[in-house]
Amino acid sequence: MRVVQRVLGAYAMVVALAVGVNFILTPLFFDNETGYPVWDVLNWFMVAAVLVAFIASCVDMRRVCVEGDDASLKRYLSVNAAFYASGVLALLFFSNWAASLASHASLEDWTIWAIVDAILPPIVGAAGLRLWRTA
Repeated sequence: MRVVQRVLGAYAMVVALAVGVNFILTPLFFDNETGYPVWDVLNWFMVAAVLVAFIASCVDMRRVCVEGDDASLKRYLSVNAAFYASGVLALLFFSNWAASLASHASLEDWTIWAIVDAILPPIVGAAGLRLWRTA
């Protein structure tokens, strides 16, 4: 189980880094003719990373809140914040990604993509780091 946690943690951190770097560099190499081919590929990796972050936060939430793990207030608040942040990220990402896959350009919102691409690196990166450290 520890190896799986380390692999998932490393995967989440790599995807978070890739999304952060690509988010910063996209305005430098974007042209209006080709669209966003890097994002089209990266979105598939983001699916798994968002799921890893949400599931990891669910497991932590269950451990602290449901099973009665003796945790400090700081741990309780950090677990709750990670759970709700990853939940919001998953809702925003999957709703916009589904609209993108269905080719409903009117339903796909570029402002939502900007929000998702900005909040994914810290949320998924923190979940990956937490998985790596607890392994």
